[in-house]
Amino acid sequence: MSLAGHEWPIQNFLEQFSDSLCTTTADQLTPRYNAEILARAQPTLQRFKRPLLPAQANIAAALAHAFTFAPNAICAAEMSTGKSCMGGAVSALVKSTRTLILCPPHLVGKWKIELQTLMPGVTACILRSITDINDFAKIQPSGPWPLFGILSREKAKLGYAKRVAMVPKIRRKHDEDYVTYVCPQCHTPVRNEDGLPLTPRTLKADDRCRSCDSVLWTFDPDGPRRIALADFIGDQHPTLFDLLIADESQENKARASAQALAFALLLSKCRRGLALTGTLSSGKATSLFHLLWRMNPAIRSSFKISDEARWVDLFGTWETRTTDVDTQRVLMTGKESKRRVHVTVRERPGISPHLIPYLIGNTAFFQLRDLGMSLPPYHEHVGECLMSPELVANYQRLKDAAKNLIPKGRSRRDGHLVSSIIQALLAYPDRAWRGEEITDKDGVVRFQLDPLPEEILLPKEQDLVSRVLEQRNRGRRVLVYCTHTQTKDITKRLASILSKAGLRVAILPSSVKPEHRMEWIDKQTHQGLDALIANPKSVATGLDLVDFPTIIWMETEYSTYVVRQASRRSYRIPQKLPVEVYFLLYKGTVQEHAWALVAAGINSSLQTEGDVGAEGLNEYQQPDDMMTQLISQVLDSHSTILSAETMFAKLATTYQQQAPEPIEAPELPPTAELYDHVPEPIPIPTLPTPSPRKSKSTMDETQLTLFAA
Repeated sequence: MSLAGHEWPIQNFLEQFSDSLCTTTADQLTPRYNAEILARAQPTLQRFKRPLLPAQANIAAALAHAFTFAPNAICAAEMSTGKSCMGGAVSALVKSTRTLILCPPHLVGKWKIELQTLMPGVTACILRSITDINDFAKIQPSGPWPLFGILSREKAKLGYAKRVAMVPKIRRKHDEDYVTYVCPQCHTPVRNEDGLPLTPRTLKADDRCRSCDSVLWTFDPDGPRRIALADFIGDQHPTLFDLLIADESQENKARASAQALAFALLLSKCRRGLALTGTLSSGKATSLFHLLWRMNPAIRSSFKISDEARWVDLFGTWETRTTDVDTQRVLMTGKESKRRVHVTVRERPGISPHLIPYLIGNTAFFQLRDLGMSLPPYHEHVGECLMSPELVANYQRLKDAAKNLIPKGRSRRDGHLVSSIIQALLAYPDRAWRGEEITDKDGVVRFQLDPLPEEILLPKEQDLVSRVLEQRNRGRRVLVYCTHTQTKDITKRLASILSKAGLRVAILPSSVKPEHRMEWIDKQTHQGLDALIANPKSVATGLDLVDFPTIIWMETEYSTYVVRQASRRSYRIPQKLPVEVYFLLYKGTVQEHAWALVAAGINSSLQTEGDVGAEGLNEYQQPDDMMTQLISQVLDSHSTILSAETMFAKLATTYQQQAPEPIEAPELPPTAELYDHVPEPIPIPTLPTPSPRKSKSTMDETQLTLFAA
């Protein structure tokens, strides 16, 4: 920032004026929740079979009170803080007659158990069919508790038969026709997580466009018809439920996904809505837009559902990238041509403080340390491995090839070639025994590496065996995460290597349905298990894996949502052992840079949730998106690889802040309940109109080519 013509770091400014800033903020923001409100909630809280912890009671009472001035509320609570218990308590405090729980399929049974444990004699029914809904509607309310209907989001969005919506695009080259499939919305080629083209044969039910997040399936009029239970509730029982509780609501952040639309429909049919999430934001402004648009009348009255770009103008950050296509051709071939410039604009992580007042008004933020309990330590470590001489030689060949192929791919707008190179740089050291092959969008092989002998253990594999053996000797089971479990699968090799070392290993197959995964894992554990290998996305939400106090990440995961959720699977309230999480990487490779960006992204998302660490505001504007950063790091021969160890150390600083003293409710006489009415309409505040926030730095891709030269 600039003061009196001089540049002054924002950190110095905050340190100098922190006291006055805090005083001004306290004067302008008056808390809506206080200890008297908690005291008025005590008659209901004291009837619970399993009493809430003091901090949980505060959050439940505050959320219930939020409904007196807003129709919807959000609980952004860290994993294992007891969101289901607090959600059930909110339902009781607002005296809901019938409450609908919308949750992932593997949490349906868990929700029923939690509610029955919290409230003695409560009626909690799992809604699997139209018959179940009709039978639930016939139950007459009785007793002190609401009636709870628990609905899987998969059942809620279940609809008509679908067919592939991808559009075939035929191109003729060298007298042959090539067919590629593009997204029906943005018309970009459709590819999987490894950058490979998708076809109707390889497209999966949950695959989406990686450019615009649009669905790739559409209604099939010739297929069997199945009614979505959310639609049935909306049509046949539009006034049945008083309160909707949406668990893991970060998965409803999309604009037009089936589950997001089901959530929006059910929210519109209930008088009140409560969203529960452990990871509210990914660090980008658009990760909050559609959730807040559906839950906040002020935002809904000022924005259309399609106003993502305007939202980023006001509350986010843009990055402008300039590609000088023909200058690149001059540099690569020495031929002159007429200059053409291609400019693209994309969102980058960063959320404006202007958004905060529209978030904190009806959102409760809650961290595990706020429970005031004596929890075991939680530590994250970066395990740096050195590549063998053979790996070093092959990796250098791959990196040299990348410096030549990336500029060519970008000048030809061959996104498949560019993404394939980055994926190879990330994944090759972990699967060198399979070799490497890089193709362009036409399927032409551009680079190849011969495989190393399969009988040779790679350094990271040796490190994994040593760590699992050490953990077994300490009486600790290990959860091993592998992100590539399809075309670049390494899980079977890892299981074989660990088994040969005398360890008992199991792989969680994708064929196990979500609702049966916890049962499957418990069965394997009871039969004797030293290590469980799984895709982190398969266990990221809702599962309590306290039997695995040690977690090892073997491969990089891009999503900050998944990394945050999956890393906390064993750090739950019942856990008695210290939890250790290891991120294994090869030193000096793109893997190190990628993990550093993930750590920076987690730091960024924590700021939105009010968790500001020592490096908070300095780290808030994280670097460019991961793909851009990795490309820059590969091409720039003078670049410095981000230290993953340093970035995770900063993240640890955020995690290990001092826990506040628990709030104790004063002994006040019970008064009438505050939550037995629907709130009166409140004035819609006027949204701010700050100048659009653009990124100060503009990337000229000609410079990347110069680095490669």
